[in-house]
Amino acid sequence: MPSTPPGSPCCSSLAKRLTPGQRVGLIVVTLATALLAIALSDHKAAVAPDAIARGVWPTTPVEEPLPVFQESWITPPGHTPSTHSSSTCMLASGEMLTAWFGGIREGASDVALYTARRPAGSATWSQPEKAVDRETAQD
Repeated sequence: MPSTPPGSPCCSSLAKRLTPGQRVGLIVVTLATALLAIALSDHKAAVAPDAIARGVWPTTPVEEPLPVFQESWITPPGHTPSTHSSSTCMLASGEMLTAWFGGIREGASDVALYTARRPAGSATWSQPEKAVDRETAQD
């Protein structure tokens, strides 16, 4: 996609701020459009399917403990100078999986995606494994 050089008419018009009057006008038009859409919509189309409306959910009866909050360090000291954008989920097996970006700083050439697992019933995480780095992502 071609980029527009700074200082061109396109960039300068995008950078221009709206006046207070323009902001009010934009808010009024947006609200009027939303109210018109609500007034003209077919509300029957927005009704939940019968199974959902009755609260019938396909579940497997399982005795599960109440949720518990627990903190723990996953990465060993000195793993990466900076980490960000972590995500953790519980797998169907009860094992936990977490993934995060790590490197010198966000956007640096050494940033990689790391993962670690915590087996069901365990209190310790596996050693972090590099899942994807810049070279493997380019391949």
